[in-house]
Amino acid sequence: MYSEVVDHNIAKFLKGNDAVNLAVWRSIKAEFLNYKTAKAGNVLNDAVELNILGKMLAQRKDSASQFREGGRVDLAEKEEKEAEVLSALIPKEPTEDELEAAIKEAIATFPEGYAVSMRDMKTIQGAVKEKYPTANGGVVANIFRKFI
Repeated sequence: MYSEVVDHNIAKFLKGNDAVNLAVWRSIKAEFLNYKTAKAGNVLNDAVELNILGKMLAQRKDSASQFREGGRVDLAEKEEKEAEVLSALIPKEPTEDELEAAIKEAIATFPEGYAVSMRDMKTIQGAVKEKYPTANGGVVANIFRKFI
């Protein structure tokens, strides 16, 4: 998803002299390359890319708060700008209504008359994660418990 556009965006922001976006896209490329080379057989897919971007966003937010606490407003603002760019790349988390609809769809795939139970949690979460990769597993589990 993102790995295809990384080089294109780096070139675009190099030409546009946009230092913040350039730094973010370079760091994305570095993280993707680190993942690929960390272990033989590592393959980038959409879920892995979103996971990496999520970690990068969390790091930027954490750094910004620590810089603010330390009185380094200039560095905090830099981290916050990078966090804004990263948050725009990550899809928004689904609402509870959307998750509930996805869970109902997943339950509908079971045979008629089948009584779903907690044993089916992994199957349900897998189906929901396929539709909404950023869905929180704990929230999905809590909503699923309503249907048991």
